[in-house]
Amino acid sequence: MIKFWKKIKFVHIFWFLFYLFIFGLLLKNSLTYLDPDFGWHLKVGQEIAQTAAVPHINHYDYAFSGRWVDHEWLSNLLIYKLYAGAGYLAVNIALALIILAAFISLTIFIYRRWSGRPPAVWLAVFQFLGIFAALPHFGVRIQEISVLFLLILLIIIYAYSRQRKLYYLCLLPPLFYLWANLHAGFLIGLFVIFAWAGVKIIERWWARRPEAAWLDRSGLLSPKEILFWLGAALLSAGATLLTPYHLELYSFLGGYRSSYYLSHISEWLSQLAWPFHYWQLLYLSLILAALAFYLYYARRRKYFSVDLWTVGLVLLFTALSFQSRRNFPLLFISSLPFLLVVFPALFNAAEIGRRLAFRWWLKACLAACLVLAIAAQFANLNLFKDPFVFFSLNYPYDAVNFLKAHPAYDQYNLLNDYSWGGYLIWQYPSRSLFIDGRLPQVPMNGHSYLEEYAEFYRTDDKISAQLAKYDIRLVLMPAKDRTPKVGWLEKILFSVSAAELKNDNNLRRYLSASPGWRTLYGDGAAIIYLKGK
Repeated sequence: MIKFWKKIKFVHIFWFLFYLFIFGLLLKNSLTYLDPDFGWHLKVGQEIAQTAAVPHINHYDYAFSGRWVDHEWLSNLLIYKLYAGAGYLAVNIALALIILAAFISLTIFIYRRWSGRPPAVWLAVFQFLGIFAALPHFGVRIQEISVLFLLILLIIIYAYSRQRKLYYLCLLPPLFYLWANLHAGFLIGLFVIFAWAGVKIIERWWARRPEAAWLDRSGLLSPKEILFWLGAALLSAGATLLTPYHLELYSFLGGYRSSYYLSHISEWLSQLAWPFHYWQLLYLSLILAALAFYLYYARRRKYFSVDLWTVGLVLLFTALSFQSRRNFPLLFISSLPFLLVVFPALFNAAEIGRRLAFRWWLKACLAACLVLAIAAQFANLNLFKDPFVFFSLNYPYDAVNFLKAHPAYDQYNLLNDYSWGGYLIWQYPSRSLFIDGRLPQVPMNGHSYLEEYAEFYRTDDKISAQLAKYDIRLVLMPAKDRTPKVGWLEKILFSVSAAELKNDNNLRRYLSASPGWRTLYGDGAAIIYLKGK
């Protein structure tokens, strides 16, 4: 035991405290809101547990009763089992630990990849910046699984590139089989493994040319090694067809021909769309600056040699993150090792680290600050049993109870707010809905399901026609429209005004003014309109 404690260094204490703080940050963040999709994840998981089969027919919505594929079926089942057996807090802890495991694994990977060991202060600063920027995408979100699986895939790619061991290839098919059952993010993983093979083929061709003197040749593969990788990639793609859905797993891709969702679902919005996530924009700016420095100094054969795969990977996820902020966590995982190569090299981080290493008082202050931050994080946690009750002010909790108490309205078709669909599926399972968050891209009437829903918010004649088309006699919507709050920075830098961002709720105006509709129920969270007396 004495020998063990003698091996403990300050850096070990620092990382323990740092990740304990990060765990508290993740847990606190996830307990501050209820994800709109959590309800349907639970309900689908319950259905799978009760029927011992994955769902195929959509029976939650009356507007679309066709086939659907639950590309997260195993995640939904596991989350339901955990929620039913241990409660909501256990679900939050489990998902926070998944992200924490990814961050710890990323740190270990960076330490082993970078000869000379990067200074802990640089690694901690960049990692905290990325984690803090990605917080809006963390919580009880199944997409977090793809963050961990992408990191595992990148580690396998790096290990095979350096060691050329075939047993690394044997890890790919089971990885993708499990990933395909847990989340649709496996698709980006498939793209990555085939793209890596393509980059290695280009490297072999380009390395022979005289203008490629600044190319990093340490990762060049032989044709045989590339063929082995391609074989493993094909087996991995084949493994995804062994899921309960088989080839049907890919059927949902047809709906993504429409890009409507990219501008109308919050988490899919571009980085250049309001509301701006400034911490993400800061991180993206650092990425672009690092790429510029990297290519400039590599061209001058100073500090770096160009690794085509590193550049291509960072560019890919930078583009995906600009297209949709939902992809930012994937960018963070894939780009952090790159940032920790470029910036410390430019600013002589190793020397800075050595100078700071002898400041005992600085270490003591840092440890004390982390301990205080950890205590504050855990002291301010909101602990509750039922999230559907705790967050009732943001959801139609009382309105649902009103409808349950008046079964005479069960015969009427209900038009629900899109963001409340998942909540209603769990809280009001006896009621068929118009739409929920599972199928926004399903083709319907020449466009997507989400666009069909948007028709209810057009002009009066469109609204009237849509309501009649689906024989809707009940409408459930938020009591108040969201008022955009524009800060002075947005006004000055981006010329954004609240008037430009405010969307007129034509449906509310139509229902309030139409003599054929009346208010049936209202509270601070929701309002119900009824057609007729």
